[in-house]
Amino acid sequence: MQAELVDAQEMHKKNPDTFEVPSYVTIARISPGSLVQIASYGERFWVEVTRVNQPSYRGRVDNDLLKTDEHGFDFNDSVNFEARHIHKVYHG
Repeated sequence: MQAELVDAQEMHKKNPDTFEVPSYVTIARISPGSLVQIASYGERFWVEVTRVNQPSYRGRVDNDLLKTDEHGFDFNDSVNFEARHIHKVYHG
């Protein structure tokens, strides 16, 4: 069972001056291979997108995590998420 993800859009609505999120245009450009940041249980982490079916996405965790015991995610795990969960998009 997948842990609950932080709703970045809701956080932005509550704290618009201090919590930024990607624009809808940026989110619309996400494709397989893109790196996005999502969060669960206070830990943000990068996910490489493997499938896009807007507003749903699938990807794999792309960095080592510190709070695996709390949220259950670990490096290389598959994760399902939605556009509202995206905190950042990496443009590398």
